[in-house]
Amino acid sequence: AIESNLTSNLRIGEFTRFDEHPILKFNKDFLDDECSNSMLVSINTDDQGVFATSITNEYALMACAIEKIRDNHDNYKYRPIQINRWLNNIREMTESQRFRK
Repeated sequence: AIESNLTSNLRIGEFTRFDEHPILKFNKDFLDDECSNSMLVSINTDDQGVFATSITNEYALMACAIEKIRDNHDNYKYRPIQINRWLNNIREMTESQRFRK
């Protein structure tokens, strides 16, 4: 499973926008029909004192980023229902990867 700390990764990584985050390379279930090599991924937060974010904000940032992606004809590539299904799938994967007491 791949843990994705979106804001942290953006600030210290080699990409400059959330729609360039590798999480979209690792898992596009519900976004692209041709996706067949999905990995387990999760959206998490990293050091709130340094990055000043919350899990809710991380999901919202990713939703907004995906919503703005355009295809080759300058149309929005993903519909809101696809984005919601993708986010819910990620949330379910994240929950399944939690450490239990």
